Amino acid sequence: PSNQTKGTDPGTCTAVVTYPNPQFSDNCSGAYLTRIAGLASGSMFPAGTTLVEWKATDSGGRTSICQFTVSASDAQAPTVACPPSQTKSADPGLCTAVVTYATPTASDNCSSVTLERTAGPASGTAFPKGSSTVQWKATDGGGLSAICSFTVTVNDTQVPSITCPSNQS
Repeated sequence: PSNQTKGTDPGTCTAVVTYPNPQFSDNCSGAYLTRIAGLASGSMFPAGTTLVEWKATDSGGRTSICQFTVSASDAQAPTVACPPSQTKSADPGLCTAVVTYATPTASDNCSSVTLERTAGPASGTAFPKGSSTVQWKATDGGGLSAICSFTVTVNDTQVPSITCPSNQS
């Protein structure tokens, strides 16, 4: 058969792949076919490329070999979960607030995941008054990615100060 390519099955790092057996013939009866490498049709192939080899043997012991590959590629993006949005009052005497938030969590069906903050201030830094969006991107070993975001709202809850001049007479 020709080379086979399939995306991994949902939630797994494998793909069930079905392929037809090779066709063979010989001028004399008694020839038979044997799979000598790789997995059987209908098996769960791991992500990556698997070589499958078949050997046809005739009654005289002569052989011919055919081979093809089964490629299973990670077809599922990672999952990423951001912390909840937050609202905080500005720090005393400032129009900003230092905000700390948890790093998002990420996972993937096949490989490790890298996380990077792509927008918004870092945790533990001063956020300006108003609403700031913080966005994180998770990327798996296959180059697939997912994004999550949350908002941090800083409110000015401090009353202004005023000093009146003394009474005049």
